[in-house]
Amino acid sequence: MKSVKEAKVDKAEAEGVAAAIRRETWIVALAVELNPVTNTYEVKCRDLERRIFIFVKSSRDWDILKQRHS
Repeated sequence: MKSVKEAKVDKAEAEGVAAAIRRETWIVALAVELNPVTNTYEVKCRDLERRIFIFVKSSRDWDILKQRHS
């Protein structure tokens, strides 16, 4: 099992997170982007209620963000 520091998000996982985000009405997934510093993919999002940009770095981040929103 990978530790949290070793966990790398590949493009397929990031696309899956983006698809889950697109089913919500309060947030919009804008793009899946490669972060060259960490060499991992992130989902660039726009929170429509708070009018801020959010970078979701993993499915765990997405789960935490959903819980905080509800």
